[in-house]
Formats: sequence, C-alpha cells, structure tokens
Amino acid sequence: MNFLIGTSTFSVYADFIRWHCPMLAEENEHIRGHSNINRSLEDVDAGVFGLFVNWLYTERLINKRGDPPFQQRCIGIWILGNMLQMPKLSNDALDALEARRRKEGVIQTKVFHYIYNNTKEGNPLRRYVTDVCVYFMPNLTEREKSERFPEQLDQDIFLASLIHKIKPENEEIDPTPYHLKIEA
Repeated sequence: MNFLIGTSTFSVYADFIRWHCPMLAEENEHIRGHSNINRSLEDVDAGVFGLFVNWLYTERLINKRGDPPFQQRCIGIWILGNMLQMPKLSNDALDALEARRRKEGVIQTKVFHYIYNNTKEGNPLRRYVTDVCVYFMPNLTEREKSERFPEQLDQDIFLASLIHKIKPENEEIDPTPYHLKIEA
C-alpha cells in the first residue's frame, strides 16, 4: 500500500497494515493507490509517519541513532496511534516520550496546544503531561507559560497538584498508568 504524506510517498506491505491497523487498511482499500490522501492522515507529519512505518516492521520507536525520537515526534505518534485505534503504538510512544523527557531533563512545552487540540478531557496523554508539569514544572517566563499552556492545562495542573503531594524518586514517572488498554 502507498501513502502520500505531504510530498513523501511511503510504501508499506499491505499485510503489515492489515495486521496492525485494520482501520487504515480499509480506508486505503477504498482509495486504491496514492493519488488521494487518506482522510485520517491529512494532518500527519512525514517524520511522524516515517517512525510509524518503522514501528509497523519493528514494533520499536527509535531514531536513526538508536535513541527515543524527539518529544514532538513521540507526541505525534501517540496521537496517530490513538486516532488509528492502535493502543500498542500509543503506549510505545508514551514510553519513548518519558525516556526522551528523562534524557533531556525537561518536557517540551511548545506542543501543549497541539496535545490539547487533538485529545479530549481525561485522555491519558493529557494526564501524563499534567502530572509531569506538577512534578517537574518547566522553568518558563510568565509570557512563555501563557503562550504555551492551554487554559485547560492550567486547570488540570491545579487540580492534579491538590492530589499529588509526593514527588517521584529519581526524576522518573512510570508511564504505564497512562497506557491505553489493549484488547486481545
């Protein structure tokens, strides 16, 4: 199957798409070819889709250097996995995001609006970002915070701070409580 993402065309064995993502396979069967873009992929970044294709074959999210992908890409993968009803992909993306956050020592705040625009209240990715901000608030000016933090995130942080009193050891957060359920 061929997928046109921006100016890039990705070829993927149909069986891998059918196995991991029946929803995308069905949608692509209706298009027949790559002259039209899949509706579900219209806003997907080519770099994110490239990592997705790599994951289809390896079930691992790593960049060319063998490290977790950059945080922005992990978030894009999480949202893509959620949209395509692929909880394992989303869970792997969340694990990679936490590994990258620990490596960089801070969560990237420039994508918070993207997260809140592409998820719903109570979403596990929102809960993860909220908890990271409660425990490890990035050092930002008030102007940066007002530009990067959606109003709902500020409210979520406030509510979560009332619940969470103890900071995790070793600057780590266990991402498994934020995983999506995988149906057998």
